[in-house]
Amino acid sequence: MTKKTLIAILAVVIIGILIYLAIPYMSKFQKIYYPTFTYTTKTYRPYDIKFAAEQFKKKATKGFVLNNEALDEDNKNIQGGKKLMVIVSPYFMPNESEMAYLNDFVSEGNNIFLSAFTISPNFYRNILQDTNRTFSAITYFPPVNQHDSLSLNWYNTDTGESQIFSYPGKRTTLYIDSTLNEFHSSKMLLLNKDSTNRMLDFNLGKGHIFLLQSPEAMTNYFLLHKNNYRFLNIIFEQTDMANRKVIWDDFFRKYDYQRNEPNETNEPGESYFWKVISDHPTLAWAVFTFFLCIGLFILINSRRVQEPIAVIPEIKNHSIDFVKAVSGLYWNRQDHKKIADKLVSQFQDYMTTNYKLVPRDITLEKVDKIAQKTNKSTQEIEEVVRWITFVETTGVVSKQNLIDFYSIIYKFTNQ
Repeated sequence: MTKKTLIAILAVVIIGILIYLAIPYMSKFQKIYYPTFTYTTKTYRPYDIKFAAEQFKKKATKGFVLNNEALDEDNKNIQGGKKLMVIVSPYFMPNESEMAYLNDFVSEGNNIFLSAFTISPNFYRNILQDTNRTFSAITYFPPVNQHDSLSLNWYNTDTGESQIFSYPGKRTTLYIDSTLNEFHSSKMLLLNKDSTNRMLDFNLGKGHIFLLQSPEAMTNYFLLHKNNYRFLNIIFEQTDMANRKVIWDDFFRKYDYQRNEPNETNEPGESYFWKVISDHPTLAWAVFTFFLCIGLFILINSRRVQEPIAVIPEIKNHSIDFVKAVSGLYWNRQDHKKIADKLVSQFQDYMTTNYKLVPRDITLEKVDKIAQKTNKSTQEIEEVVRWITFVETTGVVSKQNLIDFYSIIYKFTNQ
């Protein structure tokens, strides 16, 4: 596998991971109430719930506590009586054991006020005491856009008076009224203009569960429209908040899925890693940015990496080395004539390479021309030419002649 192929495979893998991470966020680009519909307590944006949260805390005369812990035997917040748990969240997805703790919590005389867009099937099974029926969690968060305003009619069964609270925003229809009406110990507290119930009071043991089926009624938009803030006063009175410690739950809003029981493990195919990422948007964006940076690094680096270009070595003149090697052979045989001939040949190559003078130009008649080109004196050139003529014409060269000839050639080429 070549380096380019490996880079291409890594790039495809990175792009696939980025698309996988982006799909949950791309699905949210549907037409919804408001671009930032988060139903949080942090802002006064129209469909957040900061005003309601502040009012619950302000009017909690018996104490107020924020719950971020799971509902189990170690949670001190749900122990004891005379308490009101307020669950205003996009999601309410308790598992069976948490629903059992909530059931005990209510049976001991505590109350629960619940307003959520997505509610676990475990809640319905517990309320209706029907384990054979199949319930499904209907997910409506963010709620889809509907073309109607919301109008709620609060009917006081004691006085026979009614109050209407309305606003021009959107409304949702989340639950099947006929199914919830099967619970005979429930009381209808709130109707919409279609005469369908929007809030029920379920009596369990010594306590009550108040289910608001129009969660948008707890938003800033609804409560701050005209005199709708009085709707909260009715909620406070109906839930007996003045005589109870308020527990504002912030635990369930962190989970848009039903978690496993404490002793269960994830089903095959489920990934705890991806669940953790999906539960923390900041972490999801950090992972997304990490993979994006890795992908960009691979892409940019692949464009910079090139096949190495072979360096062609400079052509070297090996004539001198060759002459030295050959001369060594002749020197051992005392063949001074052959060595002198090689010196002549080497000198002629030198003159041709450096001064463009071929052997036929190296004569006594052209001494002045040679001196002009080589910037040498005419005496030096004449001496070299006479020695070359001597070597070429004579048949025998003595050892002393060879030494003298070599000295003159060396002096000429190295000065």
